[in-house]
Amino acid sequence: MENKPVGKLTNVFYWTLGILVIFVGIGILFPSQLESVTATVRNFIADVFGWYYLIVVTIFLLVCLFFCCESVWKITSRKRRRQA
Repeated sequence: MENKPVGKLTNVFYWTLGILVIFVGIGILFPSQLESVTATVRNFIADVFGWYYLIVVTIFLLVCLFFCCESVWKITSRKRRRQA
């Protein structure tokens, strides 16, 4: 695996930033329309996918929490090993 410089920003960052700026801009300029559209999308997803959607999102959140906490667990276990 090739090591990339830490401070280098890739195309993914710029695309994500662009999409975020557009979405926030629409939210600032047309808040009620954005609220209506997002509510419609949320209701469609809840109606069509229902429990399946809730289960998948819950599993996704748990996996994200695991990966977030895993690095903290590794740091604390390294400290414990050094103290022993």
